[in-house]
Amino acid sequence: MSISLSLYKRALSIAVGIFELFPPRRVDRQEIQLRKGIFELSNCVPASGTIWVHGASLGETLTLKPLMKRLNRRYGPERLLATATTTDGLKQIRRDALAGHSTLLPVELPEILDTFIDKMNPRLLLINETEIWPLLASHLARRGIPSGIINGRINKRTVRFLNLFKKLFQDSISALSFVFVQSQIYSKRFESIGISEKRIKVLGSFKFDYDCEDINPESVRSKFGLSADKPVLVLGSTHSDEEKTLIEALSSSGTISRFQLVVVPRHLQRIEEVRNLLAGKGFQIQLSSEISSSVIGNIILVNQQGCLKKLYSVADLAFVGGSLIPRGGHNMLEPAAFSVPVITGPHTGNFTQETSRLKENEALITASNAGELSRIFSDFFNDREKYRIFGMRAESVLKKLAGATDRTIDSLQEMSLLPR
Repeated sequence: MSISLSLYKRALSIAVGIFELFPPRRVDRQEIQLRKGIFELSNCVPASGTIWVHGASLGETLTLKPLMKRLNRRYGPERLLATATTTDGLKQIRRDALAGHSTLLPVELPEILDTFIDKMNPRLLLINETEIWPLLASHLARRGIPSGIINGRINKRTVRFLNLFKKLFQDSISALSFVFVQSQIYSKRFESIGISEKRIKVLGSFKFDYDCEDINPESVRSKFGLSADKPVLVLGSTHSDEEKTLIEALSSSGTISRFQLVVVPRHLQRIEEVRNLLAGKGFQIQLSSEISSSVIGNIILVNQQGCLKKLYSVADLAFVGGSLIPRGGHNMLEPAAFSVPVITGPHTGNFTQETSRLKENEALITASNAGELSRIFSDFFNDREKYRIFGMRAESVLKKLAGATDRTIDSLQEMSLLPR
């Protein structure tokens, strides 16, 4: 083991000890236990072992749902172990209820990992998107457990970070059995951190494999008190400063009262901030958790997790946030799955492929400021048919890009890492 890895392991061990003795106020005792790999089994672990699937946070666990559904159907929930790095991710895993076993990713100290491995008997670890830790993959390899990245993508900043601390990560990078990436761009980036070309396959993105069968738009309308007689505008995954710009655009266009407006901030901890902003503009706000049968107020503010996809199913127009400010955007194909016309800002660097494909097919509406958004909102009411066609084109793009989930399972079976 290199000096850097030895120092990392020692520092991690000290950090765990301090964390346990002096936990932050926001962390409860159960979370500490889960991160140490200590939890009660809700189902028996089969002798054939488990298929371990990991997603870092809420977004990654959501994109894993198509894969988890297929694995659940093929192998049964008792063979599926799902972990997340964040508590929000774990809550989503448990809401989906597709894995028979779920917990937080254990700290990668060998003594903790060994206890976890002995308990859960994983035969394979599938890591969604990017998450690479200094010890995890190499420790699994020493235990004879293959691991790899699925639905892989990696940004330039992470590439620079991994190369800067190459000695710390090279053992785990070398231990990865495969890297299935979303595009050729990501293939080159993974090569640049030391993944050999023969271990990489370009299979596409899970984000294009939408399963909308479990969503009933009428039930969604009923739950959120939305009428079918008035257009629904969903402002999804919004960040600080974006709501202000959007409300300014709606007000100046005179369309705010013509929409049923639903605001879904990206982070729930911003709910009070957004509520105060909207109330300060003179609007009456209805929190989604307080809706009974009808909406009392001008705007629905969503303060519950896991609602955005459902709300897109009843939207007539959608804005996808993180894009008016330099945050890289969010997934604009989520509303496209329901033929909803999509508006986004100029900052979509985290979704270059999606943006490019939508623009090529004239299926994306872009705006940089309140003035441009105002014109779009006015135009929507002047030519509803044009926007309906935008939505249909967006859905068509999504269908052409779908299939990565099935290609991933097929590739794992070809490598004899999953039973046929």
